[in-house]
Amino acid sequence: PPQQKNFHVILACPQEMDCTILSNVLVGLFEPPDAYMSFMEDSSQLQVRHRGSLVSIESSVVTMTNDMNLLAMYKTMKPKFDEVYFVAPVKGEACEYENVMCVDNEALVYSNSDGMEEVV
Repeated sequence: PPQQKNFHVILACPQEMDCTILSNVLVGLFEPPDAYMSFMEDSSQLQVRHRGSLVSIESSVVTMTNDMNLLAMYKTMKPKFDEVYFVAPVKGEACEYENVMCVDNEALVYSNSDGMEEVV
């Protein structure tokens, strides 16, 4: 049988932006039920906090960070995983990389049921 590859998804969210909806979507897609988002406190050391405790980055599939230096993070993380993917609510040069998905964060926000249907 083919060997299963291991991967990690980083939600790179600028400090000033609220990425709650995007984080909930990613956790819902990739983590087990009732999971919580892990947060990378120090990307150079891969120091991750999950529910108040420091944990190994391998203990989850999705991790959020405010560090927007995606290339440096990729170089640090790549030895631990077969692939590292980034989701970022930004526009710009980083969006041109094959492993980066840029999302319009505002498009995920709605204020009434009509807006909710558009998002879904």
